[in-house]
Amino acid sequence: MHPQKYSSIFTFFLLVFLHTSVGAYATTPKPIDRHALVTRHNIRWPWEERGQIPMGNGEFCIGVDGTGLQTFGGNTMSHWGWHSFPLPQGISPDQIPPTGSFINVKNGDHYIGPDTIPTGKQAIANWMYDNPHIVNLGRLRFVRYDGAELTVEDITSNAKRSIDLWTGTHTTSFVVSGEWINKGVWVNPAEMGGSGQQVTVTTYVHPHTDQVSVRVESDLIANGIIKVALDFPYPTLNNEIEWVGDFKRTENNLTTLTQTSKVRADFTRQVDDFTYHVAMSYSEGAKVTSSIFDGDKVWYLDGNGLSTLEFSTTYSPNPIGDIIADFESTREANKVYWENFWMNGGAIDLSESTDPRWFELERRIVLSQYLTAVQAAGSWPSSESGLMNIDPWRGQFHFEIIFFHQAHFALWDRWQLTDEAVRAYQHFVPTARARAKQFGFKGLEWPKSATPSGRSAPWEGNQALLWKQPQPLHFAELEYRLNPTGETLEKWAEVVFGTVDYMVDFLTLDKETETYHIELNMGRGEWGESRDNPQVLAFWHWGIEQGQTWRERMGLGREPNWDKVLNHLVKFPIKDGIYVDSQGRPLRLTGILGLMPPSEAITLETATRTYAKMKEMISQSSEGAFGSRNMGWGVAMGAVGQAKMGDAEGAVESLLGGLGTAFDIAGINRGLGGAYLPTNGALLYAAAVMAAGWDGAPDRNAPGFPDDGSWIVRWEGLKRAP
Repeated sequence: MHPQKYSSIFTFFLLVFLHTSVGAYATTPKPIDRHALVTRHNIRWPWEERGQIPMGNGEFCIGVDGTGLQTFGGNTMSHWGWHSFPLPQGISPDQIPPTGSFINVKNGDHYIGPDTIPTGKQAIANWMYDNPHIVNLGRLRFVRYDGAELTVEDITSNAKRSIDLWTGTHTTSFVVSGEWINKGVWVNPAEMGGSGQQVTVTTYVHPHTDQVSVRVESDLIANGIIKVALDFPYPTLNNEIEWVGDFKRTENNLTTLTQTSKVRADFTRQVDDFTYHVAMSYSEGAKVTSSIFDGDKVWYLDGNGLSTLEFSTTYSPNPIGDIIADFESTREANKVYWENFWMNGGAIDLSESTDPRWFELERRIVLSQYLTAVQAAGSWPSSESGLMNIDPWRGQFHFEIIFFHQAHFALWDRWQLTDEAVRAYQHFVPTARARAKQFGFKGLEWPKSATPSGRSAPWEGNQALLWKQPQPLHFAELEYRLNPTGETLEKWAEVVFGTVDYMVDFLTLDKETETYHIELNMGRGEWGESRDNPQVLAFWHWGIEQGQTWRERMGLGREPNWDKVLNHLVKFPIKDGIYVDSQGRPLRLTGILGLMPPSEAITLETATRTYAKMKEMISQSSEGAFGSRNMGWGVAMGAVGQAKMGDAEGAVESLLGGLGTAFDIAGINRGLGGAYLPTNGALLYAAAVMAAGWDGAPDRNAPGFPDDGSWIVRWEGLKRAP
């Protein structure tokens, strides 16, 4: 054989081996043009929309409006910025239960029921629900020369704004106009050159420090017609306003200018017992002044003759060091960070598809990667509103939906972005053990919503919303699949075993039938309480077996009592070959199979027959297609279930039709009214599963997409789901 020909054949088989073994490229060894993939979805937002675009580094995030700052709205939030209101009069810290629950049972008793609040404890319960809460750390705005607010009417309609996802650059250009300009300090109004003056603003958030860096280019800034204003609010819980917080309150709300120089001003913020620090560095020649405007203490940055003004504002829980990255170094850091982000981890390219919906689905996938990276890659799991606002749960994170915020990072091979957040389970072992003991159970009982101390917010359904309980088992398995080492086993062992101990002990034995039941549980959507809720029951079957698997991996052998419970745990009733609920109706299984693999409790064969019957019934009802009325994460997880049961077209329809137009121009899911980040994360999880497959998936590329040629799915770097 000719050496050159032999070399070509060897190269061919090497590529085939790499393709099938490593799974880097699912359809062709040709790499995806990731720059083209990402930048065709750069956010271009016309001024008329005026909404905020989140910019952040996972730990810290600022909402930027059409002016490149927060002139008309937008918050500055972080995973470290937590505040608590003072305790009500007459209540001392030792009266606050560290677990968040007042219930304590006698030795040997079990309490299965709502998390009730004793008489006389309502004020404490209210305080625990509200505290701590995430806070708006401050706002940066453009204001008029005299401190008055700019209005929307001051900005002409030809404003343009965009964010380059590849470099993390937000750019906006707009014209400021109005009769008030000529009443300012402009020396010669004729120099205005018409009815207004252009302002160009470039904004970055530093990828490694909690800092905003801005460049403003305009003669208006040079001549003092507009200024940059920095001010700070007292925390509030109102999430239906442009800026969270009360900017006029002075009580328990002190800002101290601790030091200043020609190029820097440092502030210390004292808000009740919460202290944090802010430093602003700026171009030499600019100056900082302060005044009281309309009851608000405001600090102004004046261009003082500079037509190009650069400044960086850093926020920190600790005193800020001498070195603050300037605008240019922040820009360079962003170029490196975001290119590295997009070039590593997973990618899905749908651009060769003929189905006209490919662009919208790809847009949602790309923008969801960006949105979760800037808000959900920090030291704690994210709240429902991410770091964009304060939700009705006060910005606390929820243990039943941590999966939807964080699990996608594993399938997209970006575990390093979620590792610190999901360590909340290890951090909260003491309070989880204490909470279980309070109710008379063994093991670890996880909270519903939680604070950084592990204390839960009082809520009637805390003990009933049980499908939060097995969530850490998902994360343990996902990390083990990425890093199948003894270190990973040890890292999760206490969490896994304590979680399953509680699950087993929580069950109630019906002695007549020798069957274990789940007496009190609440399904997803908080739809009320029931016995043996299907979703919870499926989790219990899977979760207890998962605990046994963990023991076997560690060489410990199976726990006999766990097996005893598994063998006698109630199973789903089957009628006419399909799973039914207590009223004989087909079970809704799509979301259940989306969250976990088939098990002894739910076999794929019976589930598929049940799903077919469900489709027949729903098509004849007023509800229409699957998920059409559910605009949250449930639709995305339902799509995974549909894919597993062979309905690829239904899976795609769920991700597009089922979620409707709930994704705005910035890619933020707003299906439940406000910003709702869990759906963005669930979409990413679903897309990865549908592209890269799952254990037992059909042996073809993109098994969750239709195989009729209308969808050409090219992917790289994704991990197969359990």
